[in-house]
Amino acid sequence: MTSQATPPRDLAVAPVSGAETTPAGWGGRRAGAGHPRKPEAATLERARLRAIAVDLVRAQLAAELTPLLVAYLEAAKGAYVMVARGPDGQWSRVTDEAAMVRCLQIGAPCYRLERTKPDVRALIDALDRLCGKPTTDIEVTATVAPTTVVHIIHEYHSD
Repeated sequence: MTSQATPPRDLAVAPVSGAETTPAGWGGRRAGAGHPRKPEAATLERARLRAIAVDLVRAQLAAELTPLLVAYLEAAKGAYVMVARGPDGQWSRVTDEAAMVRCLQIGAPCYRLERTKPDVRALIDALDRLCGKPTTDIEVTATVAPTTVVHIIHEYHSD
């Protein structure tokens, strides 16, 4: 059986400056050891493109903020929509402004206004944003089984 010999203390390697070592100078992290970690060029490019995309989306949302908020609140309250009778006699929703104007010029037999159902999820989201999310109190009760204490008595008989 072969055993590894340790060098005497006076031959121990001097510790590297700034490294965590033991008093004898062995083990621990060495400064500058290991593979240098630099982000890959592709990773940096992806991060740069993602930042540009986020800035573009934020700018577009800022430009359209008022119509988005109006649509959000209409969905929460339930909005009025125009439905028009098509050539086949079926009623369908009108979303084009020019088609709405044509329906209004023709008159009542061509269109009708309907109210959509309020979107409960949008209403809850709006209230959460306005008032903050409600907290929920959870009551926990635990029942613990009664413990039985057993005393062991050992008597020694010396017969």
